[in-house]
Amino acid sequence: MGYPSLPEGVNEEQFDRAISEFKILLGNENVHTDKKKIRIFTGFIISANVEDHLPSAVIFPKRAEQVSNIIKICTEYKVPVWVSSTGKNLGYGSMAPSKKGAVILSLKRMGRIIEINQELCYAVVEPGVTYKHLYDHIQENDFKLWLNIPTGPTPVAGPVGTSLDRGTGYTPYGDNFEHVCGMEIILPDGEVLRTGMGGIPDSTCWQLYKWGYGPYLDGIFSQSNFGICVKMGIWLMPEPEDFHPFAITFPRYEDLPDMVDTLRPLRLANVIPNSCSIAPSYGEDYAGVWNIYAALYGTSEQIRVNWNIVKSKFSKFEGINLFTKEDLGDHPSFEMRAKLMKGVVPGKPFSKFTHANWFVPIVPSVGKHVYKQKMLADEIIKNYGFTYNAELIVGPRSMHHVIEIPFNKRNETEQKKSTECYSELIRVFAMNGYGLYRTNIAFMDVVGETYGPTIQNVFRKIKVALDPNGIISPGKSGIVI
Repeated sequence: MGYPSLPEGVNEEQFDRAISEFKILLGNENVHTDKKKIRIFTGFIISANVEDHLPSAVIFPKRAEQVSNIIKICTEYKVPVWVSSTGKNLGYGSMAPSKKGAVILSLKRMGRIIEINQELCYAVVEPGVTYKHLYDHIQENDFKLWLNIPTGPTPVAGPVGTSLDRGTGYTPYGDNFEHVCGMEIILPDGEVLRTGMGGIPDSTCWQLYKWGYGPYLDGIFSQSNFGICVKMGIWLMPEPEDFHPFAITFPRYEDLPDMVDTLRPLRLANVIPNSCSIAPSYGEDYAGVWNIYAALYGTSEQIRVNWNIVKSKFSKFEGINLFTKEDLGDHPSFEMRAKLMKGVVPGKPFSKFTHANWFVPIVPSVGKHVYKQKMLADEIIKNYGFTYNAELIVGPRSMHHVIEIPFNKRNETEQKKSTECYSELIRVFAMNGYGLYRTNIAFMDVVGETYGPTIQNVFRKIKVALDPNGIISPGKSGIVI
């Protein structure tokens, strides 16, 4: 039979045998090779050419043992797989592989919530669990626990995939991977590894103490292709006594550097404890040209003290406005921001996705650096006929500078310009000491190169040691044999 594509170095007869074994293992209904279905599975919003990232098949296991057996079949026939959790990594390529011809190994059917512990505030989940599934389960059981969720495709995205790609949320638990504790990994030889304290039989602390004994391994399985996570422990935030979302609006573009430098000590001191946002106006009637969306958490007494500190620190700015939920509680934009900072999962995605490339460098939480990045991006983006459109997700010491470069998919010239713009942004930012924390499937090699040959060689040595046949997600983060 004809396939949409074939893995490099694998002939059709060889691939037929692998597909036959997948069907025996998973059932015909969970192995897809139809070209039309494959194109639906691999639809994405980035400017890459779909043909360059076309998989050969899509398969859907339901249990960890099946994943282990899939890897053994792939090793026998030298068939690579591209691992996907819920498949909603929309701004970075969705389910599509970095390298053409790989089989998409979708874990979306692995949807068990294995445990939620309210006393110690953690959950254990499989990679197919979505934020909506987990949120609904928490609400139905009246657990006093909050999630840390990303914006965008929140209800259909999941905590395992988001955490492994080191995505961010907007609560005090902002860095998702920082709050991962204990993973079950299928290694490229099919063996099962439990990280951290998980090697102890009947471990009582697997989801409580990250480090275990000896070298800490969890990090090498994030943004990598060294193994497949089939189970993850995630720390959940205990519900606070009180929650106080607010917005501070600024009328002048030139306020940006001083705004950042005023915000930084408040984040470092945990006066403002959450990963808050600096956003432009999207036409809201209350908004300024720059707007801080943040929240305070804790007892009413704590919030009262910290709110007075926040107001005092920002009182030096002229023409600003401070709004709370009493002022803007029913405004759709403010309500959406407040729900993000509270970990409330909506019934449908927060955003309507247009075709765009998302460029996300890390910037020091220092006004002069934020201003420099803004000016660099603004100049490059304007040169290609686009408009600078960005938000900053504010950590204590660094920020994610989330820049969207939209394009008209039906305009081939505009699509090409978006790709060229993205390439120049990578190059110029690296020349100025700024790197991306993540990128889409079309730029993984390019971004990897900006970090230098030494670290890439270390990644390659680990890959060769664990996956000498290059079976798992070839090209992920630029890592190949």
